[in-house]
Amino acid sequence: MRMKVALCFFLILLPALGSAQPGRRKVSEGNRAYAEKRFDAALDAYQDALIEDARAPVIHYNLGAALYQKKDYEKALESYDRVFETDDPLFQSRAHYNLGNTLYRAGRLQEAIQAYEEALKLNPEDEDARYNLEFVRNKLKQDAQPESGGPQDQKQDQESQSGEQESREDQEQQEQHEQQEQQEGSEQQKQQEARDSEDADEKEDHRQSRPDERRETTMTQEEAERLLNALSEDQDELQKQKARAAVGSGRADIDW
Repeated sequence: MRMKVALCFFLILLPALGSAQPGRRKVSEGNRAYAEKRFDAALDAYQDALIEDARAPVIHYNLGAALYQKKDYEKALESYDRVFETDDPLFQSRAHYNLGNTLYRAGRLQEAIQAYEEALKLNPEDEDARYNLEFVRNKLKQDAQPESGGPQDQKQDQESQSGEQESREDQEQQEQHEQQEQQEGSEQQKQQEARDSEDADEKEDHRQSRPDERRETTMTQEEAERLLNALSEDQDELQKQKARAAVGSGRADIDW
């Protein structure tokens, strides 16, 4: 985008009134500083020149150009308002061109269009003004288009947003349901594993306890055998005692 401020040099636009022209030296200093992009120094020089000649359109023109470069657009517009006291059409054309640039930067697009149109009336060959005019017109059309596209588009946007919201909610619910099922399945699996582990422990405990039971059964049998042996021995002893008693009873008693 070419948004150029044309600097009007004093020696070209100011009528040749000789070296005695008020403010001539200061304007020349300002022009040199402007060309070197030392815009603060240019402002000081142009303001000093206005002290010597407050009505000179060229000084106001150059001051406006320097203020534009400093992005002080409101003060630049004030300076350009003092420019159009000259009858030179070329000078006025460049002034309208710079005015259009400044209005554009200030966000006043419709006024900028009018300034470019005026510049082209005064100088139809000004291609910079023509380019900027079309650029600002297109910019104004773009800014005039509603972002939402009107009530119908707003309704469609709302319905679309509502549908997207419902879709997101459904998806979130589905994800939550799946997560819940996974958690329940995991919990059931853990419970089953715990039950399996308990069953395995019980079986192991049972296997470990069986030898002891067998040992207890074996001990009981041994004790029974000992008891039977003891009873058998007692029975034998009893039979022997009876036999001895029978022998003793067969002897004849001495009759005294």
